[in-house]
Amino acid sequence: MGNYFKIGCSPKHVANCRKLTKSQVNAMKAEFNEFVYYYKNNAKSGWQMGKRLSDIKKYPATKSHLLKIYAACLKTKVRVKDLPPAILGAAGAITPIPGASIVGFSIGTIIPKIFKAILRKK
Repeated sequence: MGNYFKIGCSPKHVANCRKLTKSQVNAMKAEFNEFVYYYKNNAKSGWQMGKRLSDIKKYPATKSHLLKIYAACLKTKVRVKDLPPAILGAAGAITPIPGASIVGFSIGTIIPKIFKAILRKK
């Protein structure tokens, strides 16, 4: 048992863990950015479609805004792979703990990967 702790605290092991953690953080950032980019672009194009339609039909301001929101919601399709991160991220956003939404998003991203690894081993 003593040898394990000597290996675990060696400078080489700590440096490897730091590299691994840094690469995992970068992967998480890339996944989060892709998530935001996908939904932001879909909502934006839906908003623009609603704006064009409201301009064509010459709707008043309130009805125009409602149409834009409706079109943005219709255009934004929820992907199955985004459900766990979105649900846990939203749950974290509701809590008063700072940074809980990012932690919830991260956990929601990791859970499906763990299940895949477990199923692959069996």
